[in-house]
Order: sequence, then structure tokens, then C-alpha cells
Amino acid sequence: MQKMKKLYIFLLAALPLLSGCSKDSEDHSFITDYASLSVSGDDLIILTLGDDYVEPGIKAEIAGDDVTSQIEIDNPFVKGKPGRFIVNYSITNADGYSANASRTIVVLDPSNPVKQGFVTIHNTRDGSTEEYDVDILFCSLGNNNYYVSDLLGGFYAQGREYGDSYALPGVINIADDGTVSLVKSESCAFGGSADDVEGNYDVANGTFKISTSYLDMVFNMEVK
Repeated sequence: MQKMKKLYIFLLAALPLLSGCSKDSEDHSFITDYASLSVSGDDLIILTLGDDYVEPGIKAEIAGDDVTSQIEIDNPFVKGKPGRFIVNYSITNADGYSANASRTIVVLDPSNPVKQGFVTIHNTRDGSTEEYDVDILFCSLGNNNYYVSDLLGGFYAQGREYGDSYALPGVINIADDGTVSLVKSESCAFGGSADDVEGNYDVANGTFKISTSYLDMVFNMEVK
């Protein structure tokens, strides 16, 4: 459970410029009690197409009082639809200060021939002798598009153990002939997004090689 936080705000009036002048306004201050959110269960929940999503639970407190009933939940999950859904939780205190939390739901389609879920890949970076075997999350978003948790193949986030902020999530397209291309990418702690993604996915054998161009370097993911 997070400790309650208090925000102290001081508004200082201007000092009188000449002696004997009265203040234009009095000094003011106030204290606000932040809400704290406590999320139960895992931050990432993986389901199979057709499964129900059961909310693991979330609680909120303000100044020691249970205000769970005031939490607003934005849940885009649709049963029977594959993809990645972000559930957002928020609560706002009486002074307008909000607290936020989220969790991710991934729905896998077992009928899709492309490997999904956590896939163990071998990664390399051009010009580097470092090589790592890590697990990268793939999931279908429909229309031949796939979410990939790290287009850098976990080179920095897992291989060098810099942490998740150094992953480069994104969406790729795998055409019917196996050609891989970039749809979009997010950014990581280094800044910027992927310049390009190319490669080939052999659906029949479940093998692929995907290369991401990023910051004048090329990162390779391969499953044999």
C-alpha cells in the first residue's frame, strides 16, 4: 500500500515596496490529500480468444478513508476480439488532483499461425559482439498487424538489463507472403522511434528474422 502523500502549496503575496504600505493580499496556503491506488493482480494479463476478463481488483484511499467506489475505470476489452487492451484507472480528490494506474490485457488467437505470446528470440546488433536470448511478446491485432513488445529485440531492456523503459514497442505487418514491415513504433528512453523494420516470417515453419533500424543502428531478432 502506498503511503499517503500531502501536497503543500504556498502562495506568497508581494512584499510592500515602501514602509507603511499595506499588502495587496494576504499569504495563503492549503493542504490536499492525494488519493492512493492499489492494484491487485498482475500488470499484464494474457487471455485466449473467447475468455472472459475478470477484474482482479483495485482499491483507493484518501486520508485513510476507503474511496474505491469513486474510481473511474476505462476498460476497452472486448470479448472475442484478439489484441492488446489497456485498462486505465483514475480517481480525483476534492481539489482536482488525480491518481492513475493501468494494466494490460493481451488476447491471443490460437487459430493464427503466427507465433504469439512470449517468444524466445536470439538478438544481435550490427557492429556489436553482444548477443542475447530473451523473450519478446507478440500478439495479433487483426488485419495482419502484430504488436511487438520490443522492436530492439530486448537488446538494452533485457540483454543489458537497462529496464523496460529502454524497450521500443511497436506494431509490424506480416503480409501473406511473410514480408515484414513497420506500421508504427513508440519511443524508448533513448528517444525517437524506429526508422524502419524489415524481414521475413516463415509461417509454415514458425521461423523469422526481423531487423529494426533505429538511431543509425540495426537490431536483429531471429527464431530458427
